[in-house]
Amino acid sequence: MDVAAFLAASKAHPPPRADGSDDPSSPPMTTFAYGTAGFRLPAELLDSTMFRCGAVAAIRSAATGAATGVVVTASHNPERDNGAKLVDFHGGMLPPRWEAMAEALANADGDAETTAALEALINDDAAAADDGSAHHHVAAAVAGSTPPTVYLARDTRASGEALAAAVRSGLCPARLSAHPLRSIPALGAFQLHLTPFNSTPTFAPVRAEGIAAAGARCVDLGLMTTPQLHYVVYAANRGMPCGEEDYFERLAGAFKTLASSSTATAGDEDADDRTEIETETVFVDCANGVGAAKLRTLASLLGPEMLPLSLRNVGGEPGDALNDRVGADFVQKEKRAPTRGGFDALPPGARCVSVDGDADRLVYFTKKRARAGDDDDDADADAAAVSLFDGDKARSTHRSPYDRVGVTAYANGASTAFVQESLGLETRCTPTGVKHLHPVAESFDVGVYFEANGHGTAVFSDEATAAIDDAAARCAADADAAETDNGPETETETETESSKALRELRALTRAINPAVGDALSGVLVVEAILRARGWGLDDWDALYRDLPSRQSKVSVRDRAAITTTDAERRATTPEGMQDAIDAAVRMAGSSARAFARPRRVSRSLVDPTSLSFVFLSPPLAPGLVGGFGFAGTEDVVRVYAEAATDAEADALAREVCRIVHARAGGVGDPP
Repeated sequence: MDVAAFLAASKAHPPPRADGSDDPSSPPMTTFAYGTAGFRLPAELLDSTMFRCGAVAAIRSAATGAATGVVVTASHNPERDNGAKLVDFHGGMLPPRWEAMAEALANADGDAETTAALEALINDDAAAADDGSAHHHVAAAVAGSTPPTVYLARDTRASGEALAAAVRSGLCPARLSAHPLRSIPALGAFQLHLTPFNSTPTFAPVRAEGIAAAGARCVDLGLMTTPQLHYVVYAANRGMPCGEEDYFERLAGAFKTLASSSTATAGDEDADDRTEIETETVFVDCANGVGAAKLRTLASLLGPEMLPLSLRNVGGEPGDALNDRVGADFVQKEKRAPTRGGFDALPPGARCVSVDGDADRLVYFTKKRARAGDDDDDADADAAAVSLFDGDKARSTHRSPYDRVGVTAYANGASTAFVQESLGLETRCTPTGVKHLHPVAESFDVGVYFEANGHGTAVFSDEATAAIDDAAARCAADADAAETDNGPETETETETESSKALRELRALTRAINPAVGDALSGVLVVEAILRARGWGLDDWDALYRDLPSRQSKVSVRDRAAITTTDAERRATTPEGMQDAIDAAVRMAGSSARAFARPRRVSRSLVDPTSLSFVFLSPPLAPGLVGGFGFAGTEDVVRVYAEAATDAEADALAREVCRIVHARAGGVGDPP
């Protein structure tokens, strides 16, 4: 890599300084933290970080010999924020060490620190262990045979276009040439012809200014949901069709198969219920985000007869602020319907769902009382429904349902008990975040996870998918042979239960985004499952009752004073704190539990909306089956408490907050 060229180009993307100047001697304004889903801060602070994210993605592509991706989004954050999420070659998250190195590069101050951070990325000996052909079966025809390639997309935030341009700028100087520790072939610089997106983007070679070495190519896809970009990277590196239309056709085709299997027929004892469910409108809160246009496209492919959707909060009108009292995060945290989009005028029992700003999570809700006396269903129920459906279909094929459910400490105890006791499935608890849950899900034949906040998916291993495909193909071949032998008058049109289940399982593997949790995919899967079981939301809600829970936070001087174990459910330090929490839990009853986990969160000391200036320079079982101003980070401890009653949950949360404040260096008045 031509480090000197990168350093020269970076001068046009200086990090924000505390005094608002470009003076390198001035201290940095903020610390950039790569959190559970990337960098997120007020948009005007991010130009330098976006530029450097472009370089990280290009170096990662060169190191693995496969395409990577960058999404410019801050998901459910307010519209004034933005961020970057880096997508690895398999369509999932970066390895933790690369996240740490990306963070180091984002915070590097001066040429010496920046050079050291770049060299750490280029010299990562462990990158070879992440090779796509070894781990994720990346197509050999793709891996290692193309120039470093980065797919780029953004959500609808006004700041997105400028920040995406900064990412593209970071790609161009990341010119990858022979390195002492790894030889990277020189392949010439490329520039994307920005034409409407299709399955085979075209490029034209260009000479990057002042550079003769090789460079990365950027496939700028414009406006996309975060899960769409993950899918594009996943599909491209497997040699699959990876255009946006291919994504839509995959989901729509799979849903049509699932829906046709559950359509009400004469003689069906549940025909009336099924017909009502099939014709019931689903009211979708799009959070005024990028998911609105994509859902509109998906709805047009399906048609209102197949899936009647009423899209609300689609953006484009005055006052339609992204994620402002709308969206999955608002509904899940506030336990109320969106305040915009006419949801208050809907009749009781109307089926509603909210997605978030970049459409990577969803929460179903209804105006009627739902879990814990509120009007929304935590997404733990999604995991229960998907696991139940998958298990039913697997048993119908006379195979064992070999799936497992991933949970975090935040999964409601009632949902975990239902999965373990009623469904008889193993659960595996991980630390909080998709980056921890998804790898665990990938280690099973079928892994299912949904966080309470709406993030989640089901993951079918390549071996499981191949076994389902092979079994379905054999059933179809046997049916064709029977018709040939017995003539057309044989009852070959009547599917056996096993063959029908196999067809539906196969469709399920395609209705689910294989790369990451996806709100668009999630809506289709949930609707297909509700139809298949003849359920409304009340039936779904009746699977189990959530225990009342509370989430709070306590500011502390140093979050590092608290260390945890057992998937963040128990504190090992400070000494005595966990014993005190255990005592409080015992006093709260047999259903109670609580934990405290340290977090570093971004903070801004100046409200960006108060300022008039910004700077934007910018394995398978044998029987399968800010704004301008000082900004930085704040040390906090997240407290979760759960008990049998609301009063007990409230009391337990208060007591654990007091314990944390007293024993872990709380800041300010005690709770």
